[in-house]
Amino acid sequence: MSIPRVIGAAMGTALLVFTAPSAEAAAGPNEAVTIAATGRVAADGTITLSGRYRCAPGSGPVFVASSIQQGNSRRSIGGTRAVCDGNEHPWKNSGRAGSLTYRCVSGSGSGNGVEHGVGGNSGMVCSRGGNPSDTGWVVSDTYQPGDAQVQATLLELRASGLVPVPHIRAVEERQIKLVAG
Repeated sequence: MSIPRVIGAAMGTALLVFTAPSAEAAAGPNEAVTIAATGRVAADGTITLSGRYRCAPGSGPVFVASSIQQGNSRRSIGGTRAVCDGNEHPWKNSGRAGSLTYRCVSGSGSGNGVEHGVGGNSGMVCSRGGNPSDTGWVVSDTYQPGDAQVQATLLELRASGLVPVPHIRAVEERQIKLVAG
């Protein structure tokens, strides 16, 4: 098995951990992760989350992973390599939460329409036009300014045979305010 496949398998396993509704970890005395009370969502949909962490040296690489939930949608937002030296450090993860989607709004002249959730490359033709730039199409952003639930995880990838095994060292979950910017 090639190194890229091993890393891909480990990161895939880690993503399952990141997107779980909750995770339990018994943090050691020098293990902690916190989340800032405010996150940012840019006009292009990029979300930036931040906080602070502290961890002791371990046997494998450690990452600060984060996920965000608004409504029923939970997505992973980036990952930062942690420096585990027992000192407190800042972390900041940015990423697009999912893919850009469009809504095709079609219907009567009264303004009441039917919304069709459509992926950017779905090939669906909107009744008022065939392209997202045509009348009838509107961008549908999943995450908007407002309250959101965020989870940050200190995750170590420990060697175990051919595939690294994720080990959760600390978890923090809290409600934040997502602001435009």
